[in-house]
Amino acid sequence: MFGLSLSVFASIGFNSNSQPPPDEKKKKKKKKKKKKKKKKKKKKKKKRKKKENDNNKKIISNKTNGTRKRKKLKKISRTWKMKRNRKTKNEMKPFRKRIQKGCEEEREENVTSSKFPCLWYIVLLGFFSITFVNRLRN
Repeated sequence: MFGLSLSVFASIGFNSNSQPPPDEKKKKKKKKKKKKKKKKKKKKKKKRKKKENDNNKKIISNKTNGTRKRKKLKKISRTWKMKRNRKTKNEMKPFRKRIQKGCEEEREENVTSSKFPCLWYIVLLGFFSITFVNRLRN
């Protein structure tokens, strides 16, 4: 009885995967192809020429100096934020140890779960042998 019930469930499972006849299939609508947007080329920044400190040459106007100063300040502030959020090595040590302990516990769990893989093989073999015997009898 047990073998018959298993074979019935198996046959139902196999039949559920079968595809419906072509008449019942819905017609798929063709999707319109989207036009690809052209990528804008990035303009190359001109490299500034290093200017020698000669008294004869003209001093750069105050306008350009102001913008350069502002840019420098922005870069400095960004690096300062990064440094503020960064932890030192000594602060990170206990955190790293905690991570290592977690990994070791997971490894132990994996070992215990893989102790009885042969049970699955035995169950599958029994199932297929029962179905095979039932087919031979019929």
